[in-house]
Amino acid sequence: MNGNRGPFDNLLGSHRRLEERIADLSGAAEALGDPNRREAAVAMVQDVLNYFNRAVPRHEEDEELSLFPRLTGEPELAATIKALSEEHKGHGKLHADLKAAVQGLASSPTAATRLAAIAEQLRVAYSRHIRKEEQELFPAARRVIDTNAQAAMAKEMDLRRGGSGRRPGMGGGGGGGRGG
Repeated sequence: MNGNRGPFDNLLGSHRRLEERIADLSGAAEALGDPNRREAAVAMVQDVLNYFNRAVPRHEEDEELSLFPRLTGEPELAATIKALSEEHKGHGKLHADLKAAVQGLASSPTAATRLAAIAEQLRVAYSRHIRKEEQELFPAARRVIDTNAQAAMAKEMDLRRGGSGRRPGMGGGGGGGRGG
């Protein structure tokens, strides 16, 4: 994570990387049928799976552990937060389907077709999820979470990624609450 960016910039960056990785998965699923491109496609699929195993859980923790708790006092956001949390659980099933499809690439003649279908399901699910966060949740959260709490969120996110938690350009310490 970039030490000069706030937590919402980091969450948005995560969304863009997720969209890119889903596009990579779709392209790789398409390339699996071409013997000249299959080896590279299999490597890309594995790389995307590794991304899903590493980055997606951290991103969801950023939201579930750092963002959502700071919004519990905002009743107008309660339904949105609940829906997003439920979607996180639903995404887990898609990730498990992706893992199974990747494991079946070597032995199943239908694995490439299944992988393409899963990539599309991921694209649809995350597109809807990201839209809800970026259009509904994040704008409201930016208004109600003060700068000290945003700095604390950024620190938590950095620590989750093995950083020092020192966040240049994010203001002073403390203030783990939602502010206000």
